[in-house]
Amino acid sequence: MAEAEGTFDALWDAEWESRLLERGMAKVRQYYKDGRTFEAFERAFVLNQEPEVVAAELGMSRESVYQAKTRVLARLRVELEGIGEELGE
Repeated sequence: MAEAEGTFDALWDAEWESRLLERGMAKVRQYYKDGRTFEAFERAFVLNQEPEVVAAELGMSRESVYQAKTRVLARLRVELEGIGEELGE
């Protein structure tokens, strides 16, 4: 019985974290209205497309794709902290 509770708790926690991440990503997507910064991040580091290919298709340098990753992750951290504060975590 305790093992089943532990499994349920782990599943609940994973689902909760997934929902928080979705909410944070939605806020970050809105923050980067130019679209290219977020799209470069999403394609290269979420969808695992080659950064060189993403850069070429978006008309960016490879370095710009990596800068997009840094910027989006920093903004995502800020948004997730804000969401945590809203929820009292």
